[in-house]
This record gives sequence, C-alpha cells and structure tokens, in this order.
Amino acid sequence: MQKSALIIIDLQAFIKKLAKDAVPYGWDKIIENNRALISAFDQKNQPVYIVTVEPKYFGNQLKKLFLG
Repeated sequence: MQKSALIIIDLQAFIKKLAKDAVPYGWDKIIENNRALISAFDQKNQPVYIVTVEPKYFGNQLKKLFLG
C-alpha cells in the first residue's frame, strides 16, 4: 500500500513579500494551489503537515533577509 503526505512549508505573512512577484506564480496563485492540494489530500484522508519557522529563531543574517 502506498502512503502519501502533503508537506506545506512556511506560508506565513513575512514570506509573502518575498514571493509576491515569484515566477512563474505569484503569491495568490501559490495560496490557491496550496488550498487545492490540501483539499485533495483531505478528501482522500491523507495527512497534511504544515511546517512553520518562527522568525525569533533565525540567525541575524536570515532575520535581515526575511524581515528587512
């Protein structure tokens, strides 16, 4: 039996400014696609894991990159 899981990584507000003009898809399309994937996995009773990174744990270089 094949097992699948969906892993969503860091779709937080501070990532939005980095991805808003992402190519080939912008932020709105990224969110739309993730919602569709979550729905599809949910309908098939497959697990969905959402991983987030708390900015307070970033090193100084990453804080500058992500938080300005």
